[in-house]
Amino acid sequence: MSTASEFYHLTTSSAGRLTLFDTETVLRRCVTALISRIRTTGLMFSLVDDHFHYVLEGTREEVGLIARAVSNSIRRLSGRKLSPTYIQPVESRRHIARLIEYLALQSERHGLLGHPALYTGSSFLDLIGARACGFPATLFLKFPRLRRAQLYETVGLAPPLSELSLDALRGESAERLLALAEAIYAYGGDRGSQPDTSRRVRRLVAGVGRALEMRDEELSRILGVAPRSVRRYAASMEVRAELPSGCRALLTRYLLEQSVQRAKASQAAN
Repeated sequence: MSTASEFYHLTTSSAGRLTLFDTETVLRRCVTALISRIRTTGLMFSLVDDHFHYVLEGTREEVGLIARAVSNSIRRLSGRKLSPTYIQPVESRRHIARLIEYLALQSERHGLLGHPALYTGSSFLDLIGARACGFPATLFLKFPRLRRAQLYETVGLAPPLSELSLDALRGESAERLLALAEAIYAYGGDRGSQPDTSRRVRRLVAGVGRALEMRDEELSRILGVAPRSVRRYAASMEVRAELPSGCRALLTRYLLEQSVQRAKASQAAN
């Protein structure tokens, strides 16, 4: 058996091609589970409809072990039986380029509603910094000529020109802030099964909300906690000139959503 580290494209489908991700909550939980299994070896991924793709670096034996662990996690969370994983070697830099486009546009290929740039099951969000689930942008380290602007172009968008600043969020509601925070942490809304993620969401919303001079009472209502808890969460995440990673991801997500809205408006006008 080869001990050389190579790139592999893995594909796993549900048995009988039944839908794997019935709800947004299930999809988010599967995304975080996949990331936890492949964060040290993964380059990109896409979970869509009745199957999921991911690209790993490692030996054939290492990749096989990771594939089994991933399938066990997705099987448990989706409640579906899975077919054996198909493992294909990635043969060239051109092959990687094709996979970047193929995975980024999976939701569009399967006719799912919404812009592919905002699709929860795609690592596009992680690679451009619009999600904070711990999936590193290893793809750019392995392929240093690749630029984030190229990823934006793949989904038909121009990269944002605005610098990341909390001022961009002024005038937005606490509800919008919460939705952004839940999206960047892929939070499925269940504190029982995702307690750490729930705390990260509340800490970020409280910290950013108070930095934007939102009232503690408004934030406590949205977060379902007492006003004193809002102050405690905010104190644990000081928003400084050097923005914390959660703030940066939240702002990147916000600018991405605006970019998608502009693209839709332009398309409707033509």
